[in-house]
Amino acid sequence: MPSSGRGCSRRATAVRAAFWIGLAWCILAGLVLAVGIPLSFILIGIPLLILGKAMLALGAVWYGLRCVVGVIHLAQGDAYPRPYALLV
Repeated sequence: MPSSGRGCSRRATAVRAAFWIGLAWCILAGLVLAVGIPLSFILIGIPLLILGKAMLALGAVWYGLRCVVGVIHLAQGDAYPRPYALLV
């Protein structure tokens, strides 16, 4: 079995980092939603619901963009340039 090169190791690091950053972001958005749902019954939680949904949407866009950038680097045969970067 061939050994993985440096590029594969950096891709795996980038995938793991994206997973954990995305999971932390989703947990944070879930907490905002969990606080906003009961408060929305007295109308002060509606901005929190909007914020939580926006956070989930932005997290999905970030994750999708990070995956697309990873596939582009994979197709070019390059190592992922900054695997721990929050922005692409």
